[in-house]
Amino acid sequence: MTAAPSSRPGPRADLDVPAALLDTAERMFAQDGVGAVSLRAIGREAGVSSAAVLYHHSTKPMLVEAVLRRRGAAVGRELSARLRALLDADGPVTTRDLVDAVLVPMVDVVNADPEGGLCWVKLFTQLAQANDNLWISAVRGNTDLSTMVVEVTQRALPALDEAAIRSRLGIAMFGVLTSLAGADLRAVPDRMGPDGLDPEFVEQLARFTAAGLATD
Repeated sequence: MTAAPSSRPGPRADLDVPAALLDTAERMFAQDGVGAVSLRAIGREAGVSSAAVLYHHSTKPMLVEAVLRRRGAAVGRELSARLRALLDADGPVTTRDLVDAVLVPMVDVVNADPEGGLCWVKLFTQLAQANDNLWISAVRGNTDLSTMVVEVTQRALPALDEAAIRSRLGIAMFGVLTSLAGADLRAVPDRMGPDGLDPEFVEQLARFTAAGLATD
């Protein structure tokens, strides 16, 4: 009888391991929270070994950063382009213009991949609420974006001083993030469907946020 060939651990040819790890981590971080999910659990759920996880992402913060960067890079580019267009515009700038500049890139990332995109927004919001260092580095650490957001708001609300502007921006942006991250909650149905976010929900969120920024 011929002996069966011995099996040797190696890369899985039937699976895109880097993509599977990011997809799985994104979903598990969104559902259970970053602190409750281990690299071992992510590997088990993705169907790969712990060694494979560590090969691609040697620490959990590195994996979280990779998940954020995968969709966040496009969000950042679109946000930057929209803010720059508002700053370069000759006419008046409104708070609705500002809100759309921030909101539309987030909506686009969800609508392009409703399940994965919403998980990404949930993770981003979770890190923002925890004031996590990764979020601080991604958002507050991007001085160009932060400066442009403030400058656009100053164009829209010239009567406010910078302290008031930053206070209102914090309230408004956290409100937007929380609303988007909760779009699939059963308590408030019909905000999320198989094709992404309900356009009417997005419109009302934009109106409400713009009005709150502009209120006397």
